[in-house]
Amino acid sequence: MFLGHFSYAQYQTDQERKEYANQLFEQKKYVEAEPHMLYFLSQENSTDYSFKYGVCALFTFADKSKAIRFLSFAAKDRNVNPEAFFYLGKAYHLNYLFNDAIKNFEIFKNKSSPKIQKEFLVDMHIAMCKSGKTLMQNLTDLVVKDKISSSYDKFQYSYDFSKIGGRILVYDGFQSKLDQKLDYRSVMYFPEGEQNLVFYSSYGKDGNNGLDIYKVRRLQNGWSEPELLPAHINTPYDDAFAFLHSDGKTFYFCSKGHSSMGGYDIFRSIYDDQTNSFGPPSNMDYKINTPDDDIMYVVDSANNNAFFSSSRASKAGFIDVYNVRVEVFPIQNVIIAGDFENQIDSTDYDAEIQVLDLVTDQVVGIFHPNKERK
Repeated sequence: MFLGHFSYAQYQTDQERKEYANQLFEQKKYVEAEPHMLYFLSQENSTDYSFKYGVCALFTFADKSKAIRFLSFAAKDRNVNPEAFFYLGKAYHLNYLFNDAIKNFEIFKNKSSPKIQKEFLVDMHIAMCKSGKTLMQNLTDLVVKDKISSSYDKFQYSYDFSKIGGRILVYDGFQSKLDQKLDYRSVMYFPEGEQNLVFYSSYGKDGNNGLDIYKVRRLQNGWSEPELLPAHINTPYDDAFAFLHSDGKTFYFCSKGHSSMGGYDIFRSIYDDQTNSFGPPSNMDYKINTPDDDIMYVVDSANNNAFFSSSRASKAGFIDVYNVRVEVFPIQNVIIAGDFENQIDSTDYDAEIQVLDLVTDQVVGIFHPNKERK
């Protein structure tokens, strides 16, 4: 396996560069650490560098499968850092291989202390994989009208509000003291017209439940006191990116809890302003949701088109903004046919094609090209 590397003249010795690379890795600056770990992996194909490069690749590249071979190699070493199993599980998770993900998350649990398990939220990840297996049983197709790649910190500018009204802001007006300490500003939808409810996310006083969603009402002379949404909306994990449709009833929000299949999933609930109550949340299902972050679902007044953002195919620091039809359609069976071509040896057509059931992670068929290479 050939691995290219970069030349960094500013380091007088490899030892200096190694110390710097490890420092970046410990600080979770994986994008910055990636070229350094690639360099050392090319010099020394060790399980330690395979582990570290695999983690960097997982958080750097749009191709979420790239990390699997490096982390799989590292996980074969009995003395490898147990975190290798967690990140291998995460790599499988992001590639819809839920059973393999659960297996590695369980290995990580067996090799780690309860404190480390809590720090890595491994039980949450296992629950997400189980939710993913369930959600993948109801496959629907999504009509995508447009997709725009945006930097993560400016994704809201890619939403078209001409038929929606209002705007998305990064706002610090409702910050708690903990939000200020953490320098957290809520991404929130500000409505226009008669709608006077605004929803935002905050760590609250202690942050014990991660981010929670709060509601305030716009008054003539300011804002009402913040009201924490009920426990069947907020979860022990992060909840954010809320949007109340112009009908005043349909409430969308994003959560890492409930039945999320990974990262933030988008959920829908029905809000009753008269009783100030929210109905049970329902997952918007795959293909709206994926094992990666899917956020800020905003729908036009006619309930025809929606915008949302997703990290499903984005490199680090970027996110894709989708303009989609609200209506989804059941996926129909398809027949895939084509010609096989070996670009290395044109006389060799002995290929094996596997079809995998994403729900069960089981191989449902193995196929080979015929003599006509079909």
